[in-house]
Amino acid sequence: MAKRTDPNIIDGFASVQALKHATARKKAGTASKKPPRKEVALSPAPAPQKPAVRTIVPQKRLVICYSCKYSHTVSGRMHNPFCPKCKTKLNIDNVVVDGKHIEDILTIGNVEIKPDAEFSDGLSITGQRIAIDGDVTNIESITASEALIIRSNAKFKSSSINNVSGLVIIPSECNVKTGSQLCCNIIEISGTIDADIVVEKSATVHKGAMLKGSFSGPSLIVEDGGGLSGNINLKPLQQN
Repeated sequence: MAKRTDPNIIDGFASVQALKHATARKKAGTASKKPPRKEVALSPAPAPQKPAVRTIVPQKRLVICYSCKYSHTVSGRMHNPFCPKCKTKLNIDNVVVDGKHIEDILTIGNVEIKPDAEFSDGLSITGQRIAIDGDVTNIESITASEALIIRSNAKFKSSSINNVSGLVIIPSECNVKTGSQLCCNIIEISGTIDADIVVEKSATVHKGAMLKGSFSGPSLIVEDGGGLSGNINLKPLQQN
């Protein structure tokens, strides 16, 4: 005789199977529900940045024709080295004098005179920046359009110097001593100088530099660490 089972009574095996089926249905329902897709707004690509434009202004310099003495200003490099007045082709080379020299030095470049340079009497030197580190006492005229640089071994006569810009530079580690008066518009001292100095505008003694002798002019600037020893005569600046 078949055994009847009470429908209100669930045995252990049936309960385990029912729990498995319920769990499987729950997982299937969860997997089928995908989260809504989010739409991401794409920002426009940044515009490429233009590189910064740097404008370089050509440096101006004074050019003096050594043939007719006509002076004019040029910007940057001189590609057409002719005097606009007399049409003379100008020498643009830098010149270094080392040893015996018997000819005039005529250039719109720079001139450097070494300690062992020797010159014949009555010569002329013309250049943009002229650096003297030798004996030029027998030179008739020295014309510097931009600056006159005086080093330790320099010997010269003030009467022979035509410093157009009026700028004199005493480099660092140079010890200059001259028995003649040194006249200029501006002097920049980074080394040591012992001289009778007369300036029309100003003198600056930089840190570590030394000014000895006498000074006369409207302006004297001594930086911290600069030295001063001698007679000082400050006079008013002459008004034009």
